[in-house]
Amino acid sequence: MNRRLMLSTLIAGSATAALAPVAYGSASWCDDDPLVVITTPTLRSLDVHVTNSAEGEEPRIYLERVPDNQDPQNAWIGWSVVRSNNAGKRPSTAAADAVLWDVTLRVTIHTDGTNKKKFRTRSVTSSGEFASGTIYAQANGMSDRLMTMRFSMWA
Repeated sequence: MNRRLMLSTLIAGSATAALAPVAYGSASWCDDDPLVVITTPTLRSLDVHVTNSAEGEEPRIYLERVPDNQDPQNAWIGWSVVRSNNAGKRPSTAAADAVLWDVTLRVTIHTDGTNKKKFRTRSVTSSGEFASGTIYAQANGMSDRLMTMRFSMWA
């Protein structure tokens, strides 16, 4: 093959590849939004919404298994809370005797043991439904893997 022909073919192919439109796709996600009521050692309640998402529609059945109003030792959503060592300024909306608490929230989207298909997951902890209001923390992960979120709240 002639060198000029090879070179012109290479240049033409590169130009076509450089000028061709690039298709960008966005994955669809399904969501579930259980309310989690975290109780402090002083018996104050911290209500948060934990919006869990999975990539695609197939994993929706796994999200729907996550129950509302978790206890601290739940298999899907677990939490721990300790009094914060940080001295923060109490917001005007907090009670005069409010205390700053450090919260650790752990989320795992479990699949069936026989299902080896993995999918991307994400979780957002917020004051409102479906990641609205104040966003406290967020994490990305994979099915059957732990996602950990840490944040502080006044109560």
